[in-house]
Order: sequence, then C-alpha cells, then structure tokens
Amino acid sequence: MNKTRNSSIDAAAGVMIITMLLVHVVIFAHATDSNFYNALLCIFGFYMQWFFFKAGMLFKPTTNYKVLNGFYLPYVLLSLSL
Repeated sequence: MNKTRNSSIDAAAGVMIITMLLVHVVIFAHATDSNFYNALLCIFGFYMQWFFFKAGMLFKPTTNYKVLNGFYLPYVLLSLSL
C-alpha cells in the first residue's frame, strides 16, 4: 500500500482554508455588500463542499474500539447523567 501524500490535495485544502478565512473576515467586517465579497463567493463559493468531499475521499472505514470507549462512551454517560 502506497502511503505518500498527494501534494495537490494539500495545496487545494490550503487555498480553501485561506478563502474561508477571507470570507469570515469580510463577514465580520460587515462588508458583505462589497464587490470583493461577491467575487470571492462567485469564484470560491465551494470551499465548504470541498472539505466534505475531501473528508469522504480520504475516509477509511475501520472500527476502532479504543476511540469508541475513549470518546463516545464518556459522552453518552455524561449526557445521560445530565
């Protein structure tokens, strides 16, 4: 099994992270009616879809009981106790 990283996927993820930061900065600055914001969304409006696609593309279905017992079991027990 070849376990090398694909640098083009990492580069695309980096561009999408920078785009997400820019969109959030523009929204925080209340400049959503600007041409920059509209152009940013027209060109890079798919940044959230990219992260869902990347997660699905790199998903490996395994059952890890250590994770189940370490995270989910305390979450369920704490939720039931509240």
